[in-house]
Amino acid sequence: MKLQSSSIRIFVLIAVLFLSASYLYAETAQEYFQQGVADSKQGNLPQAISDYTKAIEINPRLTEAYYNRGIVYFRTKEYDKAWTDLYKAKGLGYTVDSKFLSNLKKDSGREKNENLDEA
Repeated sequence: MKLQSSSIRIFVLIAVLFLSASYLYAETAQEYFQQGVADSKQGNLPQAISDYTKAIEINPRLTEAYYNRGIVYFRTKEYDKAWTDLYKAKGLGYTVDSKFLSNLKKDSGREKNENLDEA
């Protein structure tokens, strides 16, 4: 009985340590979002996309992450992905900057047939 009790204590201790370590290394959506902003400013666009994507995976309603990832996709000339993210951000209530929208329409060749208001 004493051996079983010791085994349970060890198991509980290991579980607590594991959960504590997981908590310490867990990143929040906001932390990933902020890292995406920093990466974008530094020109590390693939990492910015990755960070915004992680933020969205944690919090799918983080509109700014969709919008900012859309801007990065625009900068990398991935226009279809940029449009997808802008539609998602708009659908969640984000107000899309009209100047950016105009530039995306022009550069993506969708100037005449794309209306974000229909999102």
